[in-house]
Amino acid sequence: MPEWSSLLTDAALKSSALLILALAAARLMQRRSAGARHLVWTAAASAVLALPFLACSLPVLHVPAADRLAALAPSITFRADANADPATATSVPAAAPRPALTARVFWRQNAAAYITLTWAAGAFLSVGQLLLAAFLLARRRNQAPEHPQAAEARTLARAFRIEHPVEILEAPADSMPLACGLLRPAIFLPANAAEWSAQRREMVMLHELAHVRRGDIATQLIARLALSLYWWNPLAWMAWREFLKERERAADDLVLLAGTRASDYAGHLLEIARAMQPSRSLASSAVAMARRSQLEGRLLAILDSRRNRRAAPRVSVLAAAAAAVVLVAPFAAMRAQDAAPSAKPAQDLVKLGDLARKEHRDADAAAIYTQAIAALGTDPAIAKPLMSRGILLFSQKKYEEAEQDFQRAQAADPAHAVRPLAWLGLAESKQEAHAAAAESYFRQAITAAPQHSTDTAMATDLYAYFLRQQQRFTEAEDMRQQAQALRKELAAPYLRTPGPGVFRMGGGIAAPKLIAKKEPSYTEEARVAKYQGTVILYVEVAPDGLAHNIQVVQAIGMGLDEEAVSAVSQWRFEPGTKDGIPVPVAATIEVNFRLL
Repeated sequence: MPEWSSLLTDAALKSSALLILALAAARLMQRRSAGARHLVWTAAASAVLALPFLACSLPVLHVPAADRLAALAPSITFRADANADPATATSVPAAAPRPALTARVFWRQNAAAYITLTWAAGAFLSVGQLLLAAFLLARRRNQAPEHPQAAEARTLARAFRIEHPVEILEAPADSMPLACGLLRPAIFLPANAAEWSAQRREMVMLHELAHVRRGDIATQLIARLALSLYWWNPLAWMAWREFLKERERAADDLVLLAGTRASDYAGHLLEIARAMQPSRSLASSAVAMARRSQLEGRLLAILDSRRNRRAAPRVSVLAAAAAAVVLVAPFAAMRAQDAAPSAKPAQDLVKLGDLARKEHRDADAAAIYTQAIAALGTDPAIAKPLMSRGILLFSQKKYEEAEQDFQRAQAADPAHAVRPLAWLGLAESKQEAHAAAAESYFRQAITAAPQHSTDTAMATDLYAYFLRQQQRFTEAEDMRQQAQALRKELAAPYLRTPGPGVFRMGGGIAAPKLIAKKEPSYTEEARVAKYQGTVILYVEVAPDGLAHNIQVVQAIGMGLDEEAVSAVSQWRFEPGTKDGIPVPVAATIEVNFRLL
């Protein structure tokens, strides 16, 4: 869904720009003929209709753009439990993890999906209405007899230089004359048309034949489909009204060029608009002679002898539509990218890639990481975007490509080779018959890590997980205990006496009570690696009910320590008290990260 929402957003912006350009062009062409302005709106409809299809099928053409401002929105994550009582150093066992979402967060996460589905629903309803009208029109056409005035109409058609056959069919009395038929054109005349004067019949027939000669049935289909796709956009409705207005005026111009007196034609048109009933159910699939909403402007245009009435050849309509699609193709393929890589700090690019990753825009994230890699060249900092892209490839099960990035990251920054080596082990463990290579990488990661470090514990934990997968349970348990013992050893220096004015619980000091908490989020790296563990934090709960001086006592890495600190800093407590008075109280909190 994110890919579709991104595509539709891109189409919405570009289509709006094209419609504004078409409006400006039409305004500048006020002295040109209605047929010329109708060409502009036909080209615009063809272009905006083709936009999303071209964007899907053409290779992306990147163009520089200014820095983008991205709003940080929460993403759906695995829940990490933090059920430890802040009043004790012993944690409560974690409950089974489940997604923790508020209504606001849920809306933010799914807004793009809802907007996309609403857009699609409106488009399907509009196209459905078009198809229903086409079905009703086809049924009426199959049942309608030939009109008694058919021979007269055919004679006019030949005089009007229409060579292909046009059916002249009978419609109910007092119904609005209309033209239809994409491949086999037909004209519906009301049954009582024989009662009209010969002049009125001729003018009505000439008007409908003008629509056939101009190819208005085909262009109406294009414009109607464009309106169906962008039904939510006021600019699309404006373009549709302008399209209909110029089409009718262009048809009127052809009738007048055939020698019809303007005053007579205006009078007959006014009477037909007043007396005839348009068929709303067929309006989207047929070209009706008159719409009351456009009548005043049409009459003024007909009676204006200074008007340019030059007709545009039918081939020019098709050429304009085709040229619009061709010319809009590069515009459809364009995608904005940040300015040249060297002009933007690589760390900002990595953050932008991480944001795209959180929003599940994996293709964008990969492109941004690649841009950061290109910007850094041989700088050791290249290891970070290489690791980010490698983890993304790992999540997509592209293990061999991921290994290449991990190997490059290891070579770029040998002093921090633990993570690349550990991930190489994970990548090898996912491939059949690569267990020996995976074990070798895990052992190298443990060896490469500085002695007595969090990285050593992390690599040891991952090795233990691999051994369990290999059903080497005794060795796995030994590795797990080694990692646990190392973390306890690393935690010992932090278990200190609180600072001045900070109390420990007991001896008349009441413990603070947790009253509201924010669940910490799993990092993408830890989720993909299926990494679990417990972060221990030292905090001082102040009288304001907030945790201050938060320190990581036991770290587990992969970004989970930072997530734990971020979450606990937003917790709310009922402060501890001494003799009933709120005082700062020291506590230890365990934050358990567990995957389903």
